[in-house]
Amino acid sequence: METRLKSSRHGGFILMAAVFLGTMLFSTVALAAGEEPKDKTGTDPRGFGNKFMPYYRYTELKNNLKVHEMTLFGMFAFDPQFAMTYELPIAKEIDYSNVREFQQLSAALPPGQGGGGPITGVPLDDLDTDGDVVGMSDLGLRFFYKPQSLTGLQSSIGQGLTVTWMVGVEMMFPTATEDVLGNDAFIFSPLLVVVHDTPTHGFFALMNFYDFDVFKEDARENVSRYRGRWFLMQPLSKPGPGVLSGI
Repeated sequence: METRLKSSRHGGFILMAAVFLGTMLFSTVALAAGEEPKDKTGTDPRGFGNKFMPYYRYTELKNNLKVHEMTLFGMFAFDPQFAMTYELPIAKEIDYSNVREFQQLSAALPPGQGGGGPITGVPLDDLDTDGDVVGMSDLGLRFFYKPQSLTGLQSSIGQGLTVTWMVGVEMMFPTATEDVLGNDAFIFSPLLVVVHDTPTHGFFALMNFYDFDVFKEDARENVSRYRGRWFLMQPLSKPGPGVLSGI
């Protein structure tokens, strides 16, 4: 049963990867043809446009767990009010070799055998004998809708400042090639975004999500949580003419 599940997962991932490679190619062609995103800083959630912004992220936790991720990230704008972002970690490494629980478990096993039990609910049988695993992680899609009536509203805290409200959903698909690299669940998250100008030519964005699982593997815990992504963008110099216009 486990083999069939993993084979189906890999086939679904290949299909999704092909779709997104096509989307990125279309976005690149559109940009080359002169279709410029309205947000030229590349950071404003209000600026719907075709963008491709891959990134690398390194994380090290207090328990010495280390994570390396190379992620394809971008946006596809269907129209000025509706857009989709995709986030696909094509290469993710999780290293448990310096985690105390893994070292204790490995010390109790014969040489050459990996872990067979959980570390805080993580299936250790996915790990190599040296304590790490490499593969692809879960695919995330976000759909944003920006109602015209809630775009560019005049702020009450400063003349010339605007505020924009957006709604949408985020979906996380269990496309990870190993269980330990993903959630083993399809997670659905309604979202609400508020973006407000600042007097110093920047903006702050409040992205609010509520995550819950639609279906999951029995071994995984239920998902029900609030998640916030709040950030401030402040230019180091005054933007040139037109950089923040048209958003």
